[in-house]
Amino acid sequence: MALETPAGRVFLIDAGGVRAATEAAPDYNAGRDTLAPFLRKRGYQVIDGLLLSHVHGDHMGGAEWLLQHWRVGQFLDHGYPATAKGMSESYLRLRELATNNGGTYRAVRAGDVLDWDAALQVEVLAPSAGTFAEPDDGSHSLLNMSSLVLRVQHGENVFLFPGDAYHAAKDIAPQKLKCTVLTAPHHGFHPDTSSFTQLCGPSYAVVTCAADYANNAGTPYPRSPGRFSLEKYGALGIETFVTAFDGDITARSDGRTVKMTTQRPRVIP
Repeated sequence: MALETPAGRVFLIDAGGVRAATEAAPDYNAGRDTLAPFLRKRGYQVIDGLLLSHVHGDHMGGAEWLLQHWRVGQFLDHGYPATAKGMSESYLRLRELATNNGGTYRAVRAGDVLDWDAALQVEVLAPSAGTFAEPDDGSHSLLNMSSLVLRVQHGENVFLFPGDAYHAAKDIAPQKLKCTVLTAPHHGFHPDTSSFTQLCGPSYAVVTCAADYANNAGTPYPRSPGRFSLEKYGALGIETFVTAFDGDITARSDGRTVKMTTQRPRVIP
């Protein structure tokens, strides 16, 4: 996800995944094939900051390519211990690349305020210092729940980015969760997020998932996650957008209202 600020800076929140080539499709790297073309089209030569919500491949896969080919001013995560079990070599390489290429590395936690733009209030809501057990056993769910939760306010509009922390409300003041646009936690995959979503009370939900995930009949859910998300958030009266069905999704804020646009008319296979 790319956050463009009123002052003309750009920050990335995660960097998507990678996929090996198959007979049916070429290899894919979100950093090279999706984010870099967007940045070039928008005229950016520098990425002011890259914030990694957590160390799963579908969120950090494209980061290495970006750090190798772009100048990235700041690389942020929540300070996973380098010695923790389950920390991959690819993740540790990201930290090295970030500093070797002239950028800086910063670990952030709940309560930190990020100076990204004078017109924005950018605050880290989670995790707190004790959320990430050290050393970690590398468990999938623990890494999800220790995702960085980011709140970005522009005037009256609030954007919430909870990563994969679909129970992120536990240690966060309810008033901080109220938002205009919610990036659906864990790609909208979990059916037990209604209470969290109701606390957030968004006007819009954005679900980031690839087409193969959106329509994967092998999931444990009665419907594909993409379709399930449309039903789940729609039942709560939230206008919902899914990258697999809508293509690139843009939320443009003027400080009072948000205008949502999509790359193409919705197509649901």
